[in-house]
Amino acid sequence: MRSKADLFAAIRRDRRGVLVVNTRSRRGRGHYEVARGLLSTARFDLLACFGVDQPGQLAGALTAATALRPDLLIAGGGDGTISEAARHLAHRDIALGVLPLGTTNNFARTLGIPLIPPRSPS
Repeated sequence: MRSKADLFAAIRRDRRGVLVVNTRSRRGRGHYEVARGLLSTARFDLLACFGVDQPGQLAGALTAATALRPDLLIAGGGDGTISEAARHLAHRDIALGVLPLGTTNNFARTLGIPLIPPRSPS
């Protein structure tokens, strides 16, 4: 397993990521395409993007995402989505990116992650 510094360096250098967004979350559907565009503009190599609109599909999407072995998995949704993503990443060599798109976003608030929704590239 890589150290935190090595994983951070790989993310900055290779920019290999996967995006998983709960499109049923409060703001997920509207911000899914915006997030994809912003990551593309930031020159992330998105190995896959999963827009999940059925509750039973989230675990499968996260399993498929981790199987791609990205350096970064960006999870967008509410606390339940973020919690499920964190469970899938436990003991794996993949960092978690949080895109708070739910109603209360307690996880993001606790960590001080801004709740401002992403803006489309100008």
